[in-house]
Amino acid sequence: MPLASPQGQALASLQGHAPAEFCREQGAPAGSTFHYACLYQPAATRARLRPALALYNELSELIYRSSDPAAARATLAWWADEFARLHADAPRHPITRALQDIRREEDAAGGLSPRHSREYPQGRASGNPVQ
Repeated sequence: MPLASPQGQALASLQGHAPAEFCREQGAPAGSTFHYACLYQPAATRARLRPALALYNELSELIYRSSDPAAARATLAWWADEFARLHADAPRHPITRALQDIRREEDAAGGLSPRHSREYPQGRASGNPVQ
C-alpha cells in the first residue's frame, strides 16, 4: 500500500537507511557541536547518544522552523504514533529502529538498571494529547 501522507512519503525515502548510520549523520553531523561532544565518549555511549541526538534534531527542526502549525501538529502526531509502533516492536523510522536496537541490547543484558528504569511516557494514551 502506498504511503499517501507527507510523513509516509518522507518515510519511504528513509527505508533504505541503516539506523545507526542515519543517526550518526542526523544526530551528530561532522563539524557540529554534537559531533565533537560524541568524539570524547566511549563507542558504546556514542551508539546510544546518536539516536537521541537525531530525535532532538528532528523535533527541534520541526518546533523552531515550522511555519505551518497544522503541519507541525500532524508531524508531532505522526511521531507519537511512531513511538507507539516502537513499543509494539514495529518501528519504521531509522531513529526509532535504532532505539529498538538499543532496547533489545538492554533487554539481552538484563534490562535497564534501576537508576535508569522509568516508565515510557504514554503521550495521548495517558490523557496528555498532542496539542
